[in-house]
Amino acid sequence: MDRVDSIPFDSFTRIVNGRARIPLATARERPAPLSDIEWLPDDAVVQAAADEVWEVFDAPDRAERLNALLARTRLQPRLTLAGDLRWHSPARSVAGILLARFTATTLDAVRLVGWDRLGVCGAADCVDVFIDDGGRAHRRYCSTTCLNRTRVRDHRARGDGR
Repeated sequence: MDRVDSIPFDSFTRIVNGRARIPLATARERPAPLSDIEWLPDDAVVQAAADEVWEVFDAPDRAERLNALLARTRLQPRLTLAGDLRWHSPARSVAGILLARFTATTLDAVRLVGWDRLGVCGAADCVDVFIDDGGRAHRRYCSTTCLNRTRVRDHRARGDGR
């Protein structure tokens, strides 16, 4: 059984948003360049894993979906002598290892910040995922850009100059 490292949250959400089919189709975008993340395998493998994990963020039964991914990847916790938690999986294929890493990262996000801090952007034309790992107020948007677009759209819809 091999160790499976989770991915930094900002890199993880960039990968999911830049490769999962639903965010790309909603934004009518091509896959985003991720050349700074050298360890990524080919796009078909990344897209398949990103699609599965994206659904965990959006589904009303997201705990069950994450549990299903845990069962499929056979991800298991192991403690180090220092008391750190490490994830291990028997996966041997590139696709299996990547899905295990994505699953471990999602699980770490739930453990560290809670389900209510994992979300899908609230902007009308965006379904990018985010992990809100800071601040007291809960985020509703994936980025400042989406927040500002929504504010401008709302302001124009009011048409009262406020």
